[in-house]
Amino acid sequence: MLVRIALLLLTCWCTAGCSGSRWAKSDLDYAAKYPRHTDDLARTTKQAIDARHVYGKRGAYAGAIARNQPASAGAQVGVFAYPQSYLETYGGLAGLLQEGSDTAISGGVEVGARLQTPTRLAPFVGVNGYLGYWPFGDGKDGRDNNGNGFVDEDAEDDGGEVVFAAKPEAGLHFWLTPRLRLTGSAGYQFVAEGSEPDSLTYGISLSLLETNQSCPVEASSSAQEPWEFVMPQLPEPVPVSQPSFDMPEGLPRVE
Repeated sequence: MLVRIALLLLTCWCTAGCSGSRWAKSDLDYAAKYPRHTDDLARTTKQAIDARHVYGKRGAYAGAIARNQPASAGAQVGVFAYPQSYLETYGGLAGLLQEGSDTAISGGVEVGARLQTPTRLAPFVGVNGYLGYWPFGDGKDGRDNNGNGFVDEDAEDDGGEVVFAAKPEAGLHFWLTPRLRLTGSAGYQFVAEGSEPDSLTYGISLSLLETNQSCPVEASSSAQEPWEFVMPQLPEPVPVSQPSFDMPEGLPRVE
């Protein structure tokens, strides 16, 4: 299924490239790199896939997460940043509700980093760390949740435990617009602290990049070119009358 989606997105991206589309031209940084349309196939293909405009920007994300053991589903929200166009860092909150459990949703914080291609359709690999708290619930799950050597005893529903886990992951980003990103990912969570088992995890999210957009203004036909120099208009000179000087009478004239 993921392969079909990737092929569909790739087809759309190639079609846009062949038609000369500048998909992110509303972004100031992208528009500066591609100020005008061109019919050159190599150039338009580059314009259609380039997503280096994310460099130095940040945003927020929200999505749904799930895991297979124990079967759980939940949500995540957080913020992300691009210190490089190929490197993303992120952090936020995540919560899970275990299937068949009457406990409150467990929750914690997650941080991670991803290496990706700086393209509109961007595969990535990364690592994620999670620190959270998981209540024991009603204790009737056939497991020694509190590690005291007894299974499903009456007091097992008291308290909870801290969970620490690390997760390598892989996935795919697709920029729907210069600001809106769709992400699908999968990973395997290794639990270093806590009685929860290792598990496969899945996620899908939407991310919104910070605003950096311009409203294109058509250049005037009478606009001055940058290399032209126009002399300033000087005021008209003021005529100066010549002083008259009469020779005194009686002085000899020199011929």
